[in-house]
Amino acid sequence: MECDILIIGCGMAGMASALFAGEKGLKVVQAGRTGAIHLASGFLDLMGVHPVNPPVVHENPWDAIKVLACENPLHPYAKMEKEDISKAVDRFVSILKKAGVAYKGYENKNIKAITPVGTTKPTFRLPLSMFKGTRAMNGKKPVLFVDFHGLKGFSAKQLVENLGKNRPNLKPVRISFPEAKGEIFPEHIALSLEKPEIRENFMKALAPVLKNEKIVGFPAIM
Repeated sequence: MECDILIIGCGMAGMASALFAGEKGLKVVQAGRTGAIHLASGFLDLMGVHPVNPPVVHENPWDAIKVLACENPLHPYAKMEKEDISKAVDRFVSILKKAGVAYKGYENKNIKAITPVGTTKPTFRLPLSMFKGTRAMNGKKPVLFVDFHGLKGFSAKQLVENLGKNRPNLKPVRISFPEAKGEIFPEHIALSLEKPEIRENFMKALAPVLKNEKIVGFPAIM
């Protein structure tokens, strides 16, 4: 293959590099595992924790980058201006939006994103559907977390046990997902929800467990 630039890796960073290079008119070849993106969280990190040991969590990512640059002047962040990094993030987010994946965040503040195990992680940009959930957790309204029989990698009970240490009015529930048998995964549920009849049956299964909750939290299936 002939190319101007070879990008190794098919994760978020590899995709961004390929898109940026392609927009500059370069002939790009991207190599890597085709399923690498399935391992991604969907979070777009900038800088949230530094140093790592012992960990110092930064609310402002630019403050974290300043500390990093002072300690490690050879780090790529130390060689870039804030404006260039910010423009790169905004450009990547705009490309994702054109592809139908909207992201949300703050200009000078990290988001405390909820992980599948009920911890929080500082990140710079989140998918819009996930951003709404983190914002909802800042209040005190009753929240119902839902998981499904046979679902791998997500436990509403574990989520509530961990988040409930700092947040009242949380409740877990487990229901059966329509037409699902045995082990199921978030990707399978997401594909099923593209069918109107599955969405309708899903809501029928959910309705009986809803009480006075104002917010409902799901795995990343939307």
